[in-house]
Amino acid sequence: MRAKIVLPRRMPRSLPYLDYLVPKNLTEKIEVGQLVLVPFRRQTVFGVVFSLENGKSSVPEKKLKEIQEIVITAPLLSNPELKFLEEISAFYATSLGFILKSNLLPLKKRKLKDLTLQTFTKPKPKKREFSAPLLQLYQSPTEKQSFLSALKKTTGQILILVPNVRNVEELYTLLPQTLQPECLQFSSETSDKDFFEAWVKLWREEKRIVIGTRRALFLPWKNLETIVMDNEANPDYKSWDMAPRLHTKDACLLLARQHGSQLTFLAFTPSVDTYYFAKQKVYRSNGLEIGKGQGLPEIVDFRNERKMGNYGFLSEELKKALDKKPQNVFVFLNRKGSFNYVGCRDCGYVERCETCRRTLSYHQKENQLVCNYCHLVKPMTTLCPSCSSMNVAMYGVGTELAENTLQKDYGKNYAIFRLDSENPEENEKYLSQAGPKIIIGTQIAWDVIKWNKIDLLVFLDADTPLFVPEYKTNENLWFLIRDAIFRLNPGASFILQTSHPDHMVFRSIYAPGAFYEEELKNRSSLDYPPVSYLVRLFYGAKTAPESEREALRLTTKLNTLTKDLKGLKILGPLPMYPVYQDLQYWQVIIAKIPYSNYKKYTKLLAEHTPDTWKFDPNPNTLLTKD
Repeated sequence: MRAKIVLPRRMPRSLPYLDYLVPKNLTEKIEVGQLVLVPFRRQTVFGVVFSLENGKSSVPEKKLKEIQEIVITAPLLSNPELKFLEEISAFYATSLGFILKSNLLPLKKRKLKDLTLQTFTKPKPKKREFSAPLLQLYQSPTEKQSFLSALKKTTGQILILVPNVRNVEELYTLLPQTLQPECLQFSSETSDKDFFEAWVKLWREEKRIVIGTRRALFLPWKNLETIVMDNEANPDYKSWDMAPRLHTKDACLLLARQHGSQLTFLAFTPSVDTYYFAKQKVYRSNGLEIGKGQGLPEIVDFRNERKMGNYGFLSEELKKALDKKPQNVFVFLNRKGSFNYVGCRDCGYVERCETCRRTLSYHQKENQLVCNYCHLVKPMTTLCPSCSSMNVAMYGVGTELAENTLQKDYGKNYAIFRLDSENPEENEKYLSQAGPKIIIGTQIAWDVIKWNKIDLLVFLDADTPLFVPEYKTNENLWFLIRDAIFRLNPGASFILQTSHPDHMVFRSIYAPGAFYEEELKNRSSLDYPPVSYLVRLFYGAKTAPESEREALRLTTKLNTLTKDLKGLKILGPLPMYPVYQDLQYWQVIIAKIPYSNYKKYTKLLAEHTPDTWKFDPNPNTLLTKD
């Protein structure tokens, strides 16, 4: 008998498992999923049994080494979980051994001795068939809590996924008290000690519910009956910075198919693709009526402010709201610094970073231009470097300017805090401050503030995100506004300042269904998701010619490979934005794949993509790394 063994280490993708002989004394004891000891090079290492075979093989037995020992009799991983790991490896072009190593419990011999078979008395679950995912919309926190309460009827294991670490505790408090003792909380911040204990409790079926971030997908599930993906449109569900570049939704579909689990997308604001698939009956749904919510914003047209002679960034409506002295004000901005960019009004020149070509922000305190991405610093100029004009202007507003202005105008009435990446010490300090306060912050603040304490929310410059050249620009801003509407208390005020009130995102706030219909028309005309499935491949080299040559070589190879595959398009190569970052020049290739074959074609592309490339299915961005 032979066994295919996965070694929990980074191995070549072409060697997902290694063949070993099963000695006669272990043939009656060995099972798929067991942890074993095997010889590897000049040492003995841990491995997991992926499969067992009795037939003939092209590799002669005399060339194979034997398994030395079964470490734990009970399988560590179920067969569906092993198949899930294999699919993730193939789909995301990542070593199977590396995925196993990253998600297996810490392999410490002393701790492993405590894992015994004595607690395994439960019968094996009946095999379940996968059914279409369900889109479950809720209109209020009460409706969301009602859905979670219904989970009491579930007898098998339950996985509830949330986008961020901070959401784990939030959702735990919404669970019925009868379910909380059965629940484990799990995230990337879980310590090794707590991770080991949580892993073992789920493996022994001492706990049956997990609330966690995407890492929880890889726990030792044996009887996974229900998967719930909460707030499914949140862009944080996508991992973009390291392999495997998971999109949690895609991974959930793969996991649910292997276990026959019921997958539910739980949302106040569904993503565009989930809405589309529910409308096309690919997903089931409880209806597609999307509620407006209670915390609707007052939209301020900043064009009128300019007509009235107000050239600042505080509208008259906002000034009136602040004069009423609400206790807690959150002023949200998408960019730190004093201004978003500096440019010439005469020739259109814009100050950009010499390294990454992104616009520089003006920092008033130091009188400097700063790249917030790669930290380049240069002195502020009063003459245009292009045409020598003195008509140099500062556009937009950043957190530093907002802080200085609000401190000057309202510092007597409010304690003012700036929460961004430059002021991490402020993140908790504001919580202990009594009396009225204004919190000025970027996305970092969004994840820190106590939303139930906010009396006034201000989008100081809602337009900035609209001009990012990415296909999900509208959806990301839409989600942000809708997330604020849901989080705010019913009595809170919400002021949204814009110079483009006719934009479809702002028009749809009071008729949410219109946003999806218009966005779907736009994407259909460009063959973007959900009309097609996207895969992004990007590559960096120390010189631009080297990067361009390698990108062209792979593009030619992929075009030849896919020329007879109907509906699959290879676009590129294209320079990324910025083209130079992290000391490398970057090129990108985009594949548009018909949804009818998206798994098959994605795996095909992954198989033929060199390890030197970054492989990114279902990306949030196309030309920018993040």
